[in-house]
Amino acid sequence: FVTPAQPEVRMIGDSVYKYIEGSDVSVNMDMWKGLDREASYSIVKAIYEAIRDLRITYNSSSVTVESKHTKIKLSETLVSYKNGNTLEISLLFASVCEYLGFNPFLVFDSGKSYVGVFFTNKTFESPIVDDSRPFALLEDGMSYDFCILDTASLVNGTHISFEDSAKSASHSVNDSDFPVIIDVKECRNVGI
Repeated sequence: FVTPAQPEVRMIGDSVYKYIEGSDVSVNMDMWKGLDREASYSIVKAIYEAIRDLRITYNSSSVTVESKHTKIKLSETLVSYKNGNTLEISLLFASVCEYLGFNPFLVFDSGKSYVGVFFTNKTFESPIVDDSRPFALLEDGMSYDFCILDTASLVNGTHISFEDSAKSASHSVNDSDFPVIIDVKECRNVGI
């Protein structure tokens, strides 16, 4: 469901430049490889702004469960119709991050979904992690290596900063007994 090759995802990824213009981030290949943590942070923050500017309306009924099948809108449909839920927004965010060369991951906890991204060229040790210990490193939703975001903050009408979104996600996940992490790059590495 993380679809970095979709035209709508590429369009958002290509628009990220306008959110970092005028900042002290120099555009170079190292930042796209996650080697420069500060530049990577600025780009992830710009992705947040680009997706927030889509003005996606929250739709709690956009995931429907019918017998054994769950219907989820992929990124191109989410961008076209501009409504979705936090899972669908998390998948869009992860898709844009992967398109730009970052290593995103999804976090599921108590019926909520969050998105995370590594600032450096790291991943978790396995595709699926069912342990909250990685989040012990978080301070206000960020560590040196990664951050997690509450994608509910990207819904139209909210005015939540990137930093506050990270704090919100961090508090929720740190209070969790059983978060599940899906590392996109590790999944691709093992053929999932």
